Amino acid sequence: SQLILRQVNFAIDAAHSARLSGHVSLGFPPTITALIGIPLMKLMSERYPDIRLEIVETLSGNLIQSINSRQLDIAIIFTNEIDKQWSIQPLVREQMYLMARKEVLEKYGLADCIKSGVIQSQQIGDLPLVLPRQRHSLRKLLEHKIG
Repeated sequence: SQLILRQVNFAIDAAHSARLSGHVSLGFPPTITALIGIPLMKLMSERYPDIRLEIVETLSGNLIQSINSRQLDIAIIFTNEIDKQWSIQPLVREQMYLMARKEVLEKYGLADCIKSGVIQSQQIGDLPLVLPRQRHSLRKLLEHKIG
């Protein structure tokens, strides 16, 4: 048993002293890349010089396809529409804002929302909205919430 314990300790010491190396591919939406792309690349090159970091910048829908097809190791996305085999960790909670003229909100019976400053997603179902294209994650999210 002492031989086994000694080998385990050697393995632990070797793991601690070994330098991490390899290739990691990260996927970011353009807004995230603009915020953390360069600082992350600098930090990774300083801390882990033997890791080759590849950053892929594209919309969340494309990132989801890349994750599901195993073309990316990790990604920051704005939805949880991925295969169940993957682990998801929420990072932030984001508020959305509706921009409309007061007359439009009043026309659709949302005058109380003007006073309170709060509108629930199910209340905007009848409003004519300008939304991104069909495959865009934000549009999918809103369509799901509105019903």
